[in-house]
Amino acid sequence: MLDKSYYHGQQGQCFRQLEKYFEEIKHEFDSQPNKIFLDPEDFSDSVRGLPDDFDDKSGDYVHGQWKALGIQSGDHEGQAFNDYPMLYSILRKFPYKTNVAIMTAKEKFEEYYQHYSECFEGLENLVDVYESRKQKK
Repeated sequence: MLDKSYYHGQQGQCFRQLEKYFEEIKHEFDSQPNKIFLDPEDFSDSVRGLPDDFDDKSGDYVHGQWKALGIQSGDHEGQAFNDYPMLYSILRKFPYKTNVAIMTAKEKFEEYYQHYSECFEGLENLVDVYESRKQKK
């Protein structure tokens, strides 16, 4: 989960709910036999990275070492509600989300997270941008 400093506003409430029900959500994930993970092409270059960004020149944060299961992109839900009832029950309460995925392989995820944070000049800024947009509506 995110560092606790990101737990503010409506997004913070969402993160707290996800953390509170983590074991149940993990059980939902673990019990699905036919998971369809995202392909590298599903990620933008700014998030995926380019070959020059990597020592091995793979140019891909999802290359073989970790996987992302698409949960939601905008209003599109990538999985069936019945397969992830707890997760979607939480997410549906919070309308301001861009992309939600379950990611596996902690070390590679942390590299991805750091790169994503750098692309947005710190994820705290990204949270503030979303919070300010909600205030304008």
